[in-house]
Amino acid sequence: MVNTLIPDEKAIMTYVSSFYHCFLGMHKAETAANRICRVLQANRDNEKLMEDYENLASDLLSWIKRWMPWLSNRSNDNTLDDIKKKLDDFRQYRTHEKPPRIEEKGKLETLFNTLQTRLRLSNRPAFCPKDGHLIKDINGAWKGLESSEKGFEDWLISEMIRLERLDHLAEKFRRKCELYEEWVAGKEAYLRSNDFRSSNVYQIKALRKRHEAFESDLQAHEERVQQISSICRQLNEMRYPKIGPINDKCQQIVDQWNRLNSLSVERRQRLEEIEKITERLDNLHLEFAKKAAPFNNWIDSVLREDLVDMLIVHDMSTIEQLLKTHNHFKSTMPDAEHGYESLLDFDRQMQH
Repeated sequence: MVNTLIPDEKAIMTYVSSFYHCFLGMHKAETAANRICRVLQANRDNEKLMEDYENLASDLLSWIKRWMPWLSNRSNDNTLDDIKKKLDDFRQYRTHEKPPRIEEKGKLETLFNTLQTRLRLSNRPAFCPKDGHLIKDINGAWKGLESSEKGFEDWLISEMIRLERLDHLAEKFRRKCELYEEWVAGKEAYLRSNDFRSSNVYQIKALRKRHEAFESDLQAHEERVQQISSICRQLNEMRYPKIGPINDKCQQIVDQWNRLNSLSVERRQRLEEIEKITERLDNLHLEFAKKAAPFNNWIDSVLREDLVDMLIVHDMSTIEQLLKTHNHFKSTMPDAEHGYESLLDFDRQMQH
């Protein structure tokens, strides 16, 4: 047709038709190629989303697994400082560790839903993550994390309250022990002393009165010892971490208190016994003095007067008078001897 000067209409239509069919085939091929490219790109994008999902799920589950032991730890050997440190760590976890993971969890759910929508629109099978990476698995692990988190927070608060109360009780225990030790200083030495030796009956009575006052004071302090024992029991029941020295101190005070009571009873008994002995000795001394006075007068009279008088005799009447006087002296000897024996008996009683 190119070499024809004036082509006819039919030839032109045939030529145009051939070009049309030629270009139409080329357009269909290009369209098909574009479609294939889009499908391949969509597959690559979906695979990338699947890979991102699996990586994000693995990372989130690993993070949950890493924190679960710490949040599940409920050890009972903590001090107040330990709990305060854990509370600070928990706040750090809440404000810095967890928020990014909340975003990751939301991103993971969005990614899963987006991926399933893309696959459904492209008539592809639904995405099935590997075992343990399903959204329900993620939600289950997250729910377990939040449950442990809530339990850990409640435990921290209760432990804080418990340990603060324990510290208060321990301080109260120390104060009461200090007051008791201030009061008890020197008491054992006083109760063991023999200050009643060489004391007269009036001094013994004064010592006994003083001891009665001590026993009243001892009884008044019994309540403090009972309070010390009660606080010690509470500290044991509430699992006070440093209970060893508390128990030792309490046992020491209770043992000392029992010793004080025993020593107090012994001292009271000794004082009562000594008082009786001293009163008896005083009575014996009094009786001895009463009986010794006449005997001493008789001895003085005999030794200094009757037996040492010069005998001047001029007649029989004088001799008779002297004999009569001597016979009277001899008649007083039995009474004097009886008085002497009585004095010896008093002396023996006073010696014993």
